Amino acid sequence: IQGVGESVPVATGAADAVMMLRSYNHLRDPAAAIAEAARVVAPGGRLIAVDNVVFGLCRSREQLDRARSISVEATPFEHYRNASGAEAARAIAADGRWRIDRCEDVGPGTANQWMVTATRAEGP
Repeated sequence: IQGVGESVPVATGAADAVMMLRSYNHLRDPAAAIAEAARVVAPGGRLIAVDNVVFGLCRSREQLDRARSISVEATPFEHYRNASGAEAARAIAADGRWRIDRCEDVGPGTANQWMVTATRAEGP
C-alpha cells in the first residue's frame, strides 16, 4: 500500500496504531495527517510520533538560538518545520480526537529525537 500521511489508503477504523516515525517535520500538512490518523485508527488505538529536531544536539542557549534563527526555507533538505515534541503534542491534541499519553522532548540529556504517544478517543 502506498500513500502519504495526509491520505492513507486504509479503511476507516481499520488500524490499531499509526506510527509517524521520523516524518512529522516532513509532513506538508501536519493537521491533515493527524486528522487522517484519527480516521484510520479505531477508538482506543494509538498514535506514535517520533522525529528529530534539526540542531537538536545544541547544548547551550546561544547555540540553540543561533540554530533556530535559520529559516526552514534556508535549510538544504526537506524539513517543512522544526517542531519540538511539545509543539507536535499541542497539534495532536488540537485535533480533539487524541489524548496525549506521553511527550518526551529533546533535552540536555537526550539525543535529538522526541516522541509523542496518544490514544484515540471514542467517537467520531
